[in-house]
Amino acid sequence: MFKSLKLIHGLQFMFVLTAFSFTSSCEDTSYPEVKLLEPPAVTTFTNPLMTGSDPWILRANDTFYYQQTMGDRVRLWQTDDPSQLESATSTDIFVPKEGAANSQDIWAPEIFELDGNWYVYFTGGDGEDVNQRIWVLENNSDDPMTGNWVEKGKIFNENADFWAIDGTVMEYNGTPYFIWSGRPDVTNVDLTQKIYISKMANPWTLEGDVTLLSEPEYDWERNGFGVNEAPEVLEGPNGYFLTYSASFCGTDDYALGMLRICLEITCPFLWVLLPSNCVENTRHSYGYVCVFRLVDEQNNCL
Repeated sequence: MFKSLKLIHGLQFMFVLTAFSFTSSCEDTSYPEVKLLEPPAVTTFTNPLMTGSDPWILRANDTFYYQQTMGDRVRLWQTDDPSQLESATSTDIFVPKEGAANSQDIWAPEIFELDGNWYVYFTGGDGEDVNQRIWVLENNSDDPMTGNWVEKGKIFNENADFWAIDGTVMEYNGTPYFIWSGRPDVTNVDLTQKIYISKMANPWTLEGDVTLLSEPEYDWERNGFGVNEAPEVLEGPNGYFLTYSASFCGTDDYALGMLRICLEITCPFLWVLLPSNCVENTRHSYGYVCVFRLVDEQNNCL
């Protein structure tokens, strides 16, 4: 199913025909009047599912849990039909205390079920961009829409305690790994973002080495400034893939890249960048995707 991932965005062309008249010796002036076609008005695309950014869906049995960036809180949606997200039940599971280190710029929450409990990883800071970090919430109830969500603190590796966003979890041979986008320049002058991976000692603690998985090397990854962010793991019959967003999200050149693992996961990890960006960019930018399987077990949605 995941041998290749390529989406082609259709282009709509409008051809305007212009008539050219030439004065001939017989001075024929019988050319019909030519009217130029007016281009269609630009319309705004409305997402039919949900308006928001940084989407994430987790399927647990026949239930789908959805999250997106809210900015000032973490919210969780629950539905049996992902095509009806707008009418799904939702609840705020985390509203920060004023002035806390994770009280502002709350982005990209992702819910996981690990070790019998529910965990949400989200980005947050104190309003200063250089202080953005990834945080963990835990809920030990059977239903993540109920029970108490408890703060477990910042998740980080002591070898890479710098600007960090977009955390996600990859499980391989029963061992969980944490993957995120980091900015290693602690002065925040060089804004280049890279993707890192570290082993998890438990759902809120990292241990061992930090390994660099990818960094922006190609032109399509460096529009605005160099960005590799929003890593997401795809597990298919032929191995593991990792999609990521490239280039600054404030440009029309925001794109998707893809890595494929080629060996058994060891340290260092060996991933190979597939040629070019995996989604052909035309007029609109693409970025931050998640993939989930429908209840029929046959179809995967991006």
